[in-house]
Amino acid sequence: MPILQEFKDIRRKIMAISVKKYGWEYDQFHDLMEQWGYGRSLKKLDWHHLCKLRNELLGIRDYSGYDKFDKDGMHMWHLARLAWPERTMNRLQHFWIKHYHKSHWNILNTKERRATKNMLKNYAGKTV
Repeated sequence: MPILQEFKDIRRKIMAISVKKYGWEYDQFHDLMEQWGYGRSLKKLDWHHLCKLRNELLGIRDYSGYDKFDKDGMHMWHLARLAWPERTMNRLQHFWIKHYHKSHWNILNTKERRATKNMLKNYAGKTV
């Protein structure tokens, strides 16, 4: 769990992005936050929602995983979330690029998919 100062820093960064990058005023940004489903207060948001909001403002893509993979890929994603609860997609992409020079599950061949799932099963078994 992040400490109190980290919460203050991310809230400060979110406000800076909204003003500097988009030119939104304080009330205008809070109205937009409410429309997006975050509520009107940054202080009431938990760490996950603060990071998600910051990433959306910066244009960083959030990988939920489920709509990106086929049926076999959804099983792989489940194993990956067990093995690496944080930064899952970044870690997967790093692994695929390093070992196969490919960046997504859908372009791996059968042998590469099998190797990825076996590696994740080993990792997930150690964390459980």
